Amino acid sequence: MFDAFIEVFTTFGGIFSLFTLVVLEIVLGIDNIIFIAIICGYIPNKKDQQRARFFGLMLALAVRILLLSTINLITKMVDPFFFIGHIPITGRGIILFGGGAFLIVKTVTEIYHKFKIADKEETAKSRQLTWSQAILQITLIDIVFSFDSIITAVGVTADNPNAALALATMIMAVIVAMIAFVVFIA
Repeated sequence: MFDAFIEVFTTFGGIFSLFTLVVLEIVLGIDNIIFIAIICGYIPNKKDQQRARFFGLMLALAVRILLLSTINLITKMVDPFFFIGHIPITGRGIILFGGGAFLIVKTVTEIYHKFKIADKEETAKSRQLTWSQAILQITLIDIVFSFDSIITAVGVTADNPNAALALATMIMAVIVAMIAFVVFIA
């Protein structure tokens, strides 16, 4: 596997795939950064906010690498478990639907509380989170946001017959994008 990480930098195709994936990871990760900033804003202590952002991003990195390692399983979850009418229900569909539903609920809840604060029915301090609550929410949100970047990464590297090289390229792109995010939010 180590050879695959070296090979990414020794071929034009490897470098091009890595660059493309890094750009896509950054673009797809911006929404994740916005949610992390919102959640960390509920932590009263500035130092704890910075720690939560950093640890949240490091957990995000670990989750994405873990999900990338199980990419074969995720991409093969297309056989229907059951049907609702003529609509096949697959494992991948359940994961994407669940993630989308979670994001909708989280977004609506955040918007609702922003309006309550604006209407003075609630104060920003009433929505404070502990450090561990923020990390838990960041982790859950990152799991949801990871699927779009993983599916994109699979699409970009799908033509590569060397599975180890494709996985190495995807992992390196995630690491480079996370370094960019850490620098950006520091």
